[in-house]
Amino acid sequence: MTPIPTTGADLARTALRAARQAARTHGNTPALRTARAVRPATAVRRGPREPELLAEVFLALVAAHGWTLGTAGGGLRDHWPTVVGPDAVCAARGGDDA
Repeated sequence: MTPIPTTGADLARTALRAARQAARTHGNTPALRTARAVRPATAVRRGPREPELLAEVFLALVAAHGWTLGTAGGGLRDHWPTVVGPDAVCAARGGDDA
C-alpha cells in the first residue's frame, strides 16, 4: 500500500510533529510560558463627533450636575405620573382611571 500524499494542514502538522520530536531528541524542551501582566484598562480618547456609549454620557451628565445616583432605584418609574401628567398615564394604562 502506498502512503497518501499529505498536503496543506496535514503536511504542516506532520512537519511540526517531526520538528518537535527532533528537538526532544537533541535535548531541547519547550520553554515554560510566563503569565502575562494584566494591564489596567484605559479610557479611549474619542473625537468630539464620535459616538459615545449611553452609560458614559449618563454618568458624565450626573457628574457634571452634581446629582446623586439614586436613579438605579427606579426613580423615574416612581415619578412618572408627575413627569408626563395624569392624562398620559391614563392613556398609557388604557383606561379612564388616573
